[in-house]
Amino acid sequence: MVGKFLLVLGLYVSTLIASMGITQHGGISNYNGYILLIYCFLFFLLIKNKKLYAETFGFSAAIVLASLGCSMVHVLIDCAYVFFLLSCLYIGHVWRLSPKEWKITTTVLRVIYFGTLLGMFLPFLYIDTSTAVRYGGLFHAINFSANIFGIIGIALWEVDKLHRRAGFKELLFLILTLILYMGACGTRSLLFFIPYWMYQLWMYLQTVKYRKLVLSVVCLVFVAAIPTLLMLLEAKLRFQEGESSMTTRATLYLVLIDEIKNSYFVLPNGVHSAHRLIVDFTQNDEFSPHNDWLSYLYDWGAIFLVFLYSMYRKLRFDINLEFLLILLGLSSVALHNMLFSMYVWIPFTIILLARNNEKTFGYSPEIQ
Repeated sequence: MVGKFLLVLGLYVSTLIASMGITQHGGISNYNGYILLIYCFLFFLLIKNKKLYAETFGFSAAIVLASLGCSMVHVLIDCAYVFFLLSCLYIGHVWRLSPKEWKITTTVLRVIYFGTLLGMFLPFLYIDTSTAVRYGGLFHAINFSANIFGIIGIALWEVDKLHRRAGFKELLFLILTLILYMGACGTRSLLFFIPYWMYQLWMYLQTVKYRKLVLSVVCLVFVAAIPTLLMLLEAKLRFQEGESSMTTRATLYLVLIDEIKNSYFVLPNGVHSAHRLIVDFTQNDEFSPHNDWLSYLYDWGAIFLVFLYSMYRKLRFDINLEFLLILLGLSSVALHNMLFSMYVWIPFTIILLARNNEKTFGYSPEIQ
């Protein structure tokens, strides 16, 4: 019998393969709604938990009432996201993988990670933007590919830690390849993944012989390299003063913040309202808010805050400094409209499975 999680993993791989072609023909965002509904249907077949369905119904009802007059298609999509996210948290805390499932999961993660690295040597995967030639990744979408690469790197390390395979060589390899990838793709938000890896390096150095001497040498090398690192960051990650992308984003954020203030931070404006606001402001339907935190706060109002609190309640037993740094990396994908994206949440679910392999949680029994 095929394990339940292998069905989820199989769907994830299938959607990634499909996205390789989709991203070159109109953009993946045009198809995300269909893919999300497929995930929800699969989760509906695999998960039987009364509390999860009751919570999904409660949030969905609130979203529907807050979005009267909005497009029902967008309402359906947002309600589906609620079910998808709650299901991912449930899977990460309740399901347990067999050794065979862990082996297959690790293999899939490694194939995606190393495949992405090998793609850096293929010229046709680079995209000529208005400011630079940047690596588009296997999925031929710069930020989309970068976010997947960033979260899968953490998932690989967490799984290897679980199985006692994590060593210094792998740690150094994952850190260096992340930096190399960041230089090739020029995605600034990958910087939010760096603190997690610096923490892992720091924790490893605490275990080595003569650690004080080693830590002193590492610190001196880092300080000496700061000027070079700053120059590379400015050039590769486009931190120059007046850089158009940063200026545009800052303007859009200010527009959203002003409107959120007018809504007293809690009054909902209905689903997809933030997108319509930005389109009306720019008079260009290709623009989007580029910040899911502000978008959902504007769309859902207090519902979004309550939903975040509900997710925190489910994650509260996981929280320590290391996990907060994982969340920092995960939260950065919101800058590319991927905060609730299936493509980063399935790897995040794997991280939860790895970290919670030995734990038990107070979820109600599944419906038989």
